[in-house]
Amino acid sequence: MWSTPKTIHVLKNELNLDVVLRCGQAFRWKLDEDKREWISTLKGRVFGLQQTDDGIQYRVWKGDDAENSENNGTDGIYKHESAEAILTNYFQLGVRLQNLVEEWKNDPLFENVHIYGVRTLRQQPFECLMSFIISSCNNIKRISSMVDHLCSYGPILATINGTEYHDFPTVEALSSIGPELETNLRSASFGYRATYIAKVVDIVKKKGSDDWLNSLREAPYEEARDRLMEFPGVGRKVADCVCLMALDKPQAVPIDTHVFQIAKANMPQLKDVKNLSPAVYPVIVDWFRERFGPWCGWAQGVLFANKIRLTEIKALKVERHEALSEAKVTKAAKKQKIEAI
Repeated sequence: MWSTPKTIHVLKNELNLDVVLRCGQAFRWKLDEDKREWISTLKGRVFGLQQTDDGIQYRVWKGDDAENSENNGTDGIYKHESAEAILTNYFQLGVRLQNLVEEWKNDPLFENVHIYGVRTLRQQPFECLMSFIISSCNNIKRISSMVDHLCSYGPILATINGTEYHDFPTVEALSSIGPELETNLRSASFGYRATYIAKVVDIVKKKGSDDWLNSLREAPYEEARDRLMEFPGVGRKVADCVCLMALDKPQAVPIDTHVFQIAKANMPQLKDVKNLSPAVYPVIVDWFRERFGPWCGWAQGVLFANKIRLTEIKALKVERHEALSEAKVTKAAKKQKIEAI
């Protein structure tokens, strides 16, 4: 059963759940459309989150169907943390987003920003690393499906309305599977990513597992980025995603196709550049840093989410236009048929 709901009082312009949980930062949150409740697992617990006028209403699953496993669960590690503390840390609620927006709002790039409450998550480094290795050359729907499959190697924390919710597997849990991990992932259509994941799991285990990854939070940004880029399947963008969304590096600026398009439209020197290349990447990053300062990664996150939203709106308009055109053609055909009779 669910616990009694509690509320974290935070304004929607500081945290907009519907935007933050579906803009490509985390891939395991599932929306219950009827209740408008987001459900996922964090640190060994199943959370249900709803946006209300008062803030974020949350509840925690209190069922008794969780597995007792010290090998691949994380609940034992984080039992000392309250549910509110876990969420406050995850959403980085100690950072005043509106103070940052005040600094950015006069920048021309923010003139067409019509969303609010877009903040950067603070995820567990191992889950974030695995998720963004999977994200390479992929779409959000498929990434979510593949991350869910990887989660099947973690313990079941709850079964709610027929849906199993797993804790994300630890490094040790995946490492213990051995060579079969890559084979199993290939059978699940992970393709070349199966090799990357298996190799990275092995390397991280040898380096010290979560302790080593967590230590990168204390390292300078460039050092953390470079250590991550030593892994197979981790290029500059994936490393920057992990640095920004898991390793406390707000100056990290991941550059993907959408962000490249934003930069290209505003950087004269990119006028004739057709593709995002390793040479162009740092030029765009420097441009963001000069423009938005030490929290440029958060600014990029807002612009990225806004770009995704505008792209979705444009696609919806095209879809509606095509539907109307098809309806008109069908109506005309019916009229012609009637007249022929």
